[in-house]
Amino acid sequence: MPIKSIEIICRPCFKCDQLKNKIPELIKAIEIQNKTKISYEFKHTPDLREISRYSLNPSQTPAIIINGNVELAGQIEPAVLKKKLESMHRY
Repeated sequence: MPIKSIEIICRPCFKCDQLKNKIPELIKAIEIQNKTKISYEFKHTPDLREISRYSLNPSQTPAIIINGNVELAGQIEPAVLKKKLESMHRY
């Protein structure tokens, strides 16, 4: 399934600020690598009550929701996020 939406659920903090800055870089790298354009909607949700919709708890932030599904939560390494985005883009 192509990447259509990416959401970060986390209170504004250093970790989510890094992720917010890193996601466009990772998407751009995938676009260059695959010579394509990825159109996606990005959203940062700071309300931790929203995390319960995904059966997570606040200790599992930041949570990365891609196309409405929890893909990563907790300690998120950029390399792992990149691999996840690359694998999702292939389908």
